[in-house]
Amino acid sequence: MLSTGATLVSAILWFTLDINADAYVGLAVSVFILIAGLKILNENKNIILGAAPDKETIELIKTVALSDECIIGIHDLMVHSYGAGVTIASFHAEVDGKGDFFEAHDHIDNIEKKLLAEHNIACTIHMDPIVTDDEQINLIKARVEGIVKALGEDLRIHDFRIVTGPTHTNLIFDVEVPFEDGRSGRELSLAIEEGIKALDGTYFAVINIDRV
Repeated sequence: MLSTGATLVSAILWFTLDINADAYVGLAVSVFILIAGLKILNENKNIILGAAPDKETIELIKTVALSDECIIGIHDLMVHSYGAGVTIASFHAEVDGKGDFFEAHDHIDNIEKKLLAEHNIACTIHMDPIVTDDEQINLIKARVEGIVKALGEDLRIHDFRIVTGPTHTNLIFDVEVPFEDGRSGRELSLAIEEGIKALDGTYFAVINIDRV
């Protein structure tokens, strides 16, 4: 409307006052188009690139997943929002490693269908079998969780497993660290390794830091 109006004003000035304002009007229209284009790009850049999800969406996905009795926990949750009605997500779901895998897979399929049908979230879920009935592993895991929690209440571990050997034992796990935590992954890993060494000198930590 403004571009057309400026052209009309230019034509009126030319025919009534014999003033040729085409160059000035053209420059003004070009600036207007440039500003409008930049404004549109700024307003939609997150939709184009993939906007960060809101906390409500994250909590919704967690609630739906953990409401299923087959799911022990979830991690590595990734959510991409591409505007109204277009949300794509993925996460890892922990299930009992000694359970029926066909049954667990059926539960995961139902969660995916529920998220899509009721909340319009297209979700892909990776199934992670974990050990739940080994007292020794559970005890060591609980102690490692205590070491990690001492470094920050927002830190948590997942994919915990143990590989034993004749001279040492590897404790392998991931640590979820919020993006806003300013500490480097190396700094956190060294602190956790130090705590684990204090538990037992034969323990070696193999740590992967996940920013969430």
